[in-house]
Amino acid sequence: MAENYCIFSSNFFPNVGRVARYTYNLAKKLQSRGKNVFIVTNNVFGLPSFENDNGIKIYRLPCYNLLKGYFPIICYDEEAKGILSILKKVKFKAVIVNNTFHIHSLIGARLGRANKAKVITIEHSSAYVKRKNPILNFIIHIYEHIIAFFIKLYTDEFYGVCKASSRWLKRFGIKSKGELYNSVNSEIIESAVASPVISYKEKFSIDVPVITYAGRLEEEKGLEKLISAYKRIKEEIPSVLMITGDGELRESLSEIKEDGIYFLGQLGFYELTSLLGESEIFCLPIDYPERVSSGVFEAASAGAFVITTENGGAEELIDSEAKGIILSENTAETIAAALKKALTDEKYRKSAVKKCQKAIKNRFSLEKTADTIIESAEEIKEQEDEMI
Repeated sequence: MAENYCIFSSNFFPNVGRVARYTYNLAKKLQSRGKNVFIVTNNVFGLPSFENDNGIKIYRLPCYNLLKGYFPIICYDEEAKGILSILKKVKFKAVIVNNTFHIHSLIGARLGRANKAKVITIEHSSAYVKRKNPILNFIIHIYEHIIAFFIKLYTDEFYGVCKASSRWLKRFGIKSKGELYNSVNSEIIESAVASPVISYKEKFSIDVPVITYAGRLEEEKGLEKLISAYKRIKEEIPSVLMITGDGELRESLSEIKEDGIYFLGQLGFYELTSLLGESEIFCLPIDYPERVSSGVFEAASAGAFVITTENGGAEELIDSEAKGIILSENTAETIAAALKKALTDEKYRKSAVKKCQKAIKNRFSLEKTADTIIESAEEIKEQEDEMI
């Protein structure tokens, strides 16, 4: 009988954030290994509380959408109790928890311990969560230490999605066992690119290079700088800028009427992958520290040249300019210069993409992440067998 694995992720599709994509990619890889996979998330988008996605069972807990969905908190009503009651009856081999920041993660860790499963917590952060209000930041910092303390009580092993995340765990007195890189399923991405569900170039009759941004629509993501940089180069170098995602800037961005700028709203995985496959450049000019970015990995896997900042979570993939451009200074001027370089040097751009794709398959393979999790879950079985 196939073993059951459960992944707790505070946010999931249609959210296109890095943790949601990490969860999906890991679930698919575990499923390909013959495992039954459950995903437990929060019902931020008002979707059905249960969905069977090609064999992956998705449970969505009712929640209060605090901080515009960034910090959902479970609503302990009868529906939530019913879902948790169902999950408690499933014999899980391992329960995988994403992040120490969310109350949702604590619920997952406790359920895993009660279920006698191996509880593995994967940290995606490398710095405190920051908002614009300093008082709120102070409260958040205290909260982060408290929630990490309690999750630590129920977790068997901690990992980081990168070395920075592993180092970050030390601040909470937690030792990381290693890195489970924010990998992508390059096979799925390559297949989706080869058979796109939509062609945005055909839809909008585009015959010039495409620059794409995909992710949360927040001021800290540097979107205004990217738009300003694009306006500087578009007359000199014909191109278009595609923006996709959701967040606080959605309304203002959707009102942009600038020639060459397209706001596509929130896209599903296959629509986004189709867009990345048609993109010459993926630009993430982020201002605050990011972890290993699944957006960067997916874009590179799909064949897009990456331009990002030192905060973009790409340094472990793009360790030299031969693989892409990491901006040491994040301004409209430096972004424009990087866009010019990549757009005008096709040979360099294509060479960098090939180097990134090779590195993703060799070093950041989802196979290795799945191997580590399965091996970790098996350790508990071996220990139990020795005790019998």
